[in-house]
Amino acid sequence: MAYKKIRILLYQEAGWCIAQCLEYDIRAQAKTIPQVLDYIGMAMEETRLDSLKRHGKPFAHIGPAPEIFEQMWKNRKARLQPLSKSKKQLTIQQHRPPALAIA
Repeated sequence: MAYKKIRILLYQEAGWCIAQCLEYDIRAQAKTIPQVLDYIGMAMEETRLDSLKRHGKPFAHIGPAPEIFEQMWKNRKARLQPLSKSKKQLTIQQHRPPALAIA
């Protein structure tokens, strides 16, 4: 099975952590980064399963995120990287950015 790279933009707005998928217009919000990462994962999985059931393909009915999020991605100040492929833990490569990115 081939996997598609999914980019998730993390940013803060009015005291909330927001996770926005760029390839599909799916987002989540929470008070902490670990929570929002769990929530975006759940939202992505629920949307994938719903799309498979209704359309026969994952994310068949979901378009990309609005262009503003692509611009935020291009102007990001830091990246979160997995510590290992088998763990969900992340490390921040730069201190206190306004927007983070998971690549």
